[in-house]
Amino acid sequence: MNMDETKLYSWFLGPKAENADMLERLVLEALRDCVFWRRNFHPEDNIIITEKCKREDAFQDSLALVRQEFLALLANLKRDIPFYSPRYIGHMQETFENALRCLRPGGTLSSLGVYSGKLQVPYDAFAAGIGDYRITTTLCPGGRERMRRLMEVVRGGRVDFTPLLTHTFSLDEIKEGYRVFGERIDGALKVAIKPL
Repeated sequence: MNMDETKLYSWFLGPKAENADMLERLVLEALRDCVFWRRNFHPEDNIIITEKCKREDAFQDSLALVRQEFLALLANLKRDIPFYSPRYIGHMQETFENALRCLRPGGTLSSLGVYSGKLQVPYDAFAAGIGDYRITTTLCPGGRERMRRLMEVVRGGRVDFTPLLTHTFSLDEIKEGYRVFGERIDGALKVAIKPL
């Protein structure tokens, strides 16, 4: 394992949630910082949500609904294919079919990237069309605005993405570039194709 790959591992939760402690600390720190800031922004202002208000039935009912919807959201997130796993390579037919078979009813398969050939949706893997599945394909999750913001981050030099780019090929080597990326040769993460 090289140093760039090791640094890259620190950016994500990890396929087995290896960085859970770190992420939990960061989320808690963000929440505590926000709480501290709000409590100290014009501390002379009146409290709006009083303890008496929190004991009201309407407040408690609404709080229960928030909790119920939160748990439903968590359940829905588990319906989708675990594309965070190294086992998931969305551009392969076999992986695509297996991903469909892993979906729970009502789940979404997120398929990112470009397909190099014909992709088929088998009848059995698609639950004969009654599984209420959704297949989402895209090159850039979040669309133009997310890409614009990402480019601003890159342009501003706030994050170094060079560890993600592991291989570069010229345009006349594009076939080899796709092969290296598809087979993950030499630990390929991202491949750049440059004009001649």
